[in-house]
Amino acid sequence: MTTRRFLPISVLVHTALLLTIAASPTSASEVYAGIGFEPTDHPMHAEVGLGIGVTPTYEGSDEFAAVAAPLVNVNKPGAYFLNGISLNPNDGLLSGGISLLHAGYKNENDKGIRFTFGPYFRAHPGREQDADDKLLGLGDIDSSAGVGLFLNIQNARWAMQLAAAPLEVNESTDDGMLATLDLHFSVVQNSSWTLDTGITGSWANDEYMQAYYGINASQSAASGYSVYNAEAGMKDLGIYLKGDVQFTDNWNLHSQIGYWQLQGDAKNSPIVEAGSNNQVRLLIGASYRF
Repeated sequence: MTTRRFLPISVLVHTALLLTIAASPTSASEVYAGIGFEPTDHPMHAEVGLGIGVTPTYEGSDEFAAVAAPLVNVNKPGAYFLNGISLNPNDGLLSGGISLLHAGYKNENDKGIRFTFGPYFRAHPGREQDADDKLLGLGDIDSSAGVGLFLNIQNARWAMQLAAAPLEVNESTDDGMLATLDLHFSVVQNSSWTLDTGITGSWANDEYMQAYYGINASQSAASGYSVYNAEAGMKDLGIYLKGDVQFTDNWNLHSQIGYWQLQGDAKNSPIVEAGSNNQVRLLIGASYRF
């Protein structure tokens, strides 16, 4: 696994500043901003467990494989987060962030909006051609990791996260880049169970799209696919539903189901036309909360 360089920060810094200015709190609100962690009494949430699920054999496949993966979720609102494998393939093997700047406002009922911005880490699993016969001749894409930036905006019921990080897709080319946008909403929140839904999407640069969805001349000769040049653009859009049930003080049951649709040059790739641009994923598991 190769760790790559930092993503230039100018775009996300400007976004963070514009969103902070646009918050427009009421006169009764308390506005705050600062460097580092947000001063808050929100407790840290930490849980680990195991999940099993069914996913496409690769992004664009029409065949499925059973998977087992550790469930990891560590979150301190306004400070840091660490997430393991999830239903969303764009989350990678492991992702996390730490607050460098924070801002927001809250009203007299201690409700408001929180902005956090800082460095972001994502480890990507890569892809093995042995995962599916339709990939034979395309070669493997090694696992890698990159450090970029994230911007998170949230209140008690919803959250939006924009994150981008580079990853190595080929030793002979520039870094791939994957940027993700996640909109999350809590439908039900009570002491024994929760129900959440969300919309997610991703954008990838030329190098990423060509590595995962393009076919060069040597790959064409080895696989039988026609040469195909995949360019930067939207990679996918998805929607998901997550339910958690607390059956003891510390143990939770999890269930997740989601649907993703590949977009743009990913959708038109020969390996997706041989499979499907419609992607369904299911995950269930149990975790212990500390």
